[in-house]
Amino acid sequence: MKKQTFSSLVKAFLGSLALFVLMFFLIRIDVYSSLLLAVTGFIFGWLLVRPKPSAPRDLSLLDASLDQELKDLMREAQGRLDHLQAMSQSVKHRTISEESQNLTRLGEKIMDYLRRNPHKITKARRFFGYYLTTAEDLLKKYAEFERTGIQSQEVEELAQKTADALRTLQDAFRKQYVHLATHEILDMEADIDLLEKTNRTE
Repeated sequence: MKKQTFSSLVKAFLGSLALFVLMFFLIRIDVYSSLLLAVTGFIFGWLLVRPKPSAPRDLSLLDASLDQELKDLMREAQGRLDHLQAMSQSVKHRTISEESQNLTRLGEKIMDYLRRNPHKITKARRFFGYYLTTAEDLLKKYAEFERTGIQSQEVEELAQKTADALRTLQDAFRKQYVHLATHEILDMEADIDLLEKTNRTE
């Protein structure tokens, strides 16, 4: 990890140096503005190439300061996702199985993000408290109905409605992920704005 971090720093530095040379010597922007652009480029470059820590599935590896209630929330959510995954593999209807597995993958993506950014867990309460519960209940009811073995037009219509509902939930999961990531982008922009203001006052 240390070698990867050093390599990433070198890449970011070389990129910012190239940006400074381009701005100051070729485009002939003043040295202050060139340095400011180079520093900004270094920050963006580092954020892009820095090594990403793997997200531990073991919640005990999360930050020790994480509130126990949030740990319980994550543990319960992972349990629901695991249950969804198991049901998606046992359902016989091909479309519902595929859509529920797609939903599970999106859920895991959100969970991985939250493990890496535990301070964002509180911003995902709707994901925990409504979306995951709804998805689990929906698939559970369909799986129970499928086990009855009844074959009719009504059953096929129910399967279609279930598949449509799973797609709607996928959209909700995607929006939740974008919502979380957008907050991180805003935080980055705030850091850059602060850096620029600090440079102007020096």
